Amino acid sequence: MTDPKTLSEIGERGWLSLLEQTLRKHGKDLIVPIGDDATVRTLGDRCEILTSDALIEGTHFKKEWLNWRGLAYRSIFAAASDVAAMGGTPKGFLLSLGLPPETQVADLQSFADAIDELCSETGMVPYGGDTAKSERIIVDVVVIGEAHPDQILRQTGAEPGDALWVTGWLGSSRAGWLAYEDRREREENIRERFWFPPRRWGILENLRSNLPIRAMTDLSDGLALDLKKILGDSSCGAEVQFDQLPIEDVIGQFCESRGIDSTEAAFLGGEDFELLVVEEGDSQPTDRLRVGEIPLTRIGRLTSNPGRIECRKGDRILDELPRSFEHFPSS
Repeated sequence: MTDPKTLSEIGERGWLSLLEQTLRKHGKDLIVPIGDDATVRTLGDRCEILTSDALIEGTHFKKEWLNWRGLAYRSIFAAASDVAAMGGTPKGFLLSLGLPPETQVADLQSFADAIDELCSETGMVPYGGDTAKSERIIVDVVVIGEAHPDQILRQTGAEPGDALWVTGWLGSSRAGWLAYEDRREREENIRERFWFPPRRWGILENLRSNLPIRAMTDLSDGLALDLKKILGDSSCGAEVQFDQLPIEDVIGQFCESRGIDSTEAAFLGGEDFELLVVEEGDSQPTDRLRVGEIPLTRIGRLTSNPGRIECRKGDRILDELPRSFEHFPSS
């Protein structure tokens, strides 16, 4: 019998769960099937990591915000972040574009120059792609990475008592979005946070030497939603200390000037593309470490209260927070 529900009723996670259940039978040779940050298969003594990501005008950005150099960086680094979350290094990518016919050649040159630049910076190789006519700008990227089998990390496996850490800073992309909405010229440095995400695969070796890692994911949907991926079907809940969320001073000041709670922006705002790391146990005597030049901050721990995320400010438990953004939020 055909299910009469709509996508809005089952939500994005409901659709992904349906897709996973339907297609998993075709990936019996995969060591990590669909459902994690990326798919992993073995190739001799190495693992190949595959992931894809799309960036769509009107959904992810508005046309009047468009930065063609930033579009290249954001689309490729967003997908590459999934490879880093699996413990791997991105090696190359396939890129497909949907473009309106009136797109300026000068803009396309800026886009191509940015791809050339980021390939030189990272060593990633452009493997090819496709271009098609479209009413709106669409960028679809497939990134291929690799890792040694014992370096592969999953979203799953967390246990009560494990510590939660994040790399870098939170809330920056959300602040960039809000700066575009506000349109104040002097805040170009804030808006750029939206287009130029960090790349964290370069710190993985150092990260492993600092912490025994049990599980990991990247913060693409926002801490509030991506933490739920870590909890999954496990017996864990989580406790998050809002006072510990790492927020750059300039982002905190920007939020304060708009009457926005910066810790709420850090918790709910997506697309920071930092790493959410589950430490096996909770062994560190400090809440702050450094991984090279990048801060690593302990923001909470996993509890034995299945599925419950408890947010605290000091000793106070926050009763309710606004919902995070989801493409197809279920009712």
